[in-house]
Amino acid sequence: MPGTRRYVKERASVEISGDLDAAIQRLVRDVAGDVVDAVESIVSTTAEETRDKWYTLVSKRSGRSGEGTDYRLEIKGDVIRGVVFNDAKQFAKRSTNVDFQGNLLPGETKKSDTQRATEEYYAYFVHTPSPLSLSVRAVPLAEYRELMRYFRRTGALPPNYVARAYRDRLGRRRPVGVGKIVNNPKAGDGKRVWQTLVVQGHKAIVKDQALALDRALTATGKKLAKG
Repeated sequence: MPGTRRYVKERASVEISGDLDAAIQRLVRDVAGDVVDAVESIVSTTAEETRDKWYTLVSKRSGRSGEGTDYRLEIKGDVIRGVVFNDAKQFAKRSTNVDFQGNLLPGETKKSDTQRATEEYYAYFVHTPSPLSLSVRAVPLAEYRELMRYFRRTGALPPNYVARAYRDRLGRRRPVGVGKIVNNPKAGDGKRVWQTLVVQGHKAIVKDQALALDRALTATGKKLAKG
């Protein structure tokens, strides 16, 4: 039945309707509202800091991977859970004999050339640049003029400079879209951003807010004791 959850203990089972489930959630909020607020504070802070720090670690392209971070509260029975998640999705081509993370399925020995398009939550797999990562920066006008003089003399660009093309729209031989290869200013450890900011990062937030959570649990325990 839609909007229901099934609880099973030994051989007995009971269906809880959506209305009753909502009533239980209201009861939990009435009795343990301080705990709910403390848990929400932890996950909302984690989500907010993740969004704020995301593009300090990686370059921004579409913006979807960082801005897709959000949180939700789940109250099920007497369990209060805060979940930080990212709903940024994109289509990716995968070999038909690998799992979601690209690992070969049992019994397979090599990746297949046959591919399927699958929608994936890709933000979880975004990596920071490696320590040796390079990037290309735009060339200012004054520097570009010096490069053009060098190009006219030698017929080539100096080392560490690249161009998208070597002929302009009129067919003249000249570098177009020149950039300089430099060390990536966001070079890091190559780890997953989600692992760094959420999985590891939330621990510091929990530590900072542990006192508030402890007080909320104590207050809830006193309410139940008086009950």
